Amino acid sequence: MRRGHEAVNARWDPLVALVVTVVSVVGAGAAQESEVVVRIPALRAAGLVLLVAACLSLVVRRRYPTVVAVLGASCAGTYFFLVNDNIAASIPAALGLYTLASQGYRARAVLLTVACTVLAVLTAVLLDDSPVDSLQRTAGRTGWMVAVMVAGEVTRHNWQNLRRARARARDAEHAREQTARRRAAEERLRIARELHDSLTHSISVINVQSSVALHMLPDRPEAAEVAVRHVKDASQDAMRELRATLQTLRISETDANPTLPALPRLLDGVSAVGIDVALVDESGDRLPSEVDTTAYRIVQEALTNVVRHSGAARTWVTLRREAGDLAITVVDDGLGTDGVVVAGYGIDGMRERVAALGGRLSFGNRPGGGFGVEAWLPVAGVEAAA
Repeated sequence: MRRGHEAVNARWDPLVALVVTVVSVVGAGAAQESEVVVRIPALRAAGLVLLVAACLSLVVRRRYPTVVAVLGASCAGTYFFLVNDNIAASIPAALGLYTLASQGYRARAVLLTVACTVLAVLTAVLLDDSPVDSLQRTAGRTGWMVAVMVAGEVTRHNWQNLRRARARARDAEHAREQTARRRAAEERLRIARELHDSLTHSISVINVQSSVALHMLPDRPEAAEVAVRHVKDASQDAMRELRATLQTLRISETDANPTLPALPRLLDGVSAVGIDVALVDESGDRLPSEVDTTAYRIVQEALTNVVRHSGAARTWVTLRREAGDLAITVVDDGLGTDGVVVAGYGIDGMRERVAALGGRLSFGNRPGGGFGVEAWLPVAGVEAAA
């Protein structure tokens, strides 16, 4: 990502170099006309040539930051020695130093700053008539160089943080895609299991009875009629099971993280099958997101079992707070089970979701008939962890 950013910004470096050249040369030229002190008047032109060279080197400052920074500092120091210590001559040096620091060459930037400061002090002491004033200006410019280094460091840290944030975003997006693919694969397997469970038996009966009918039809039409009736009954069972399976798929929420406010739509799907649903929601307004999503999934799976297996006419869903827990109850007036709850009832999935939050799960036949699922999800503990 940084390379792409550098490539885009490098396109502007020729324009930056041109602007800095114009500003530096105009500023230095104006200073030469107005300055009282020009150390070596005959070398004014040479000083301007060096200044232009330092400015133009900024075109490649990202590719060769150390070379450009040293060249800018050298040209500025030479200009100060030959002409005067005009501030305009230090612009390309400052930009080169900033680039050096922003690309992570901290030690080189510090070394360059120290070297420039030492040379400036020696120049002030050995060449200037008023070394005190020159030393004061040198101290000020050293402060500016330090500020430029700090600005480069801040820029580098900001870009590092941005790259980390982008990397985390890419990782999160990749994780979401992986999760979506995994859920899609799980959903395909679930659909396959549902269709297998609902259709295999009925289709097998249809196949056997239709073969019997074909065999009996010439000699025993009454037996063939019985076989055809079995085919009709089996096909009706298959259609009923298929409708229930399709309705179960409609109940399955496509949202990756559904929450309890989406329950009415879930209950509408159950009602569409012909099962009367009653909801008592006393869960409160604010729940941790993990509890909210887990509660929805438990209700969803329990209602899927009602539609798929129970043969119930009514079902009741209750959500309430109990001593720091969210209590979830889903009961029906169906046939219940024969004492063995098979894996297809989704109990394992509910148990795993509840265990992930440190909760409890209970299920089984009701004394008055039907089947019930109860879960207790800790709310206070999850809030504290969040």
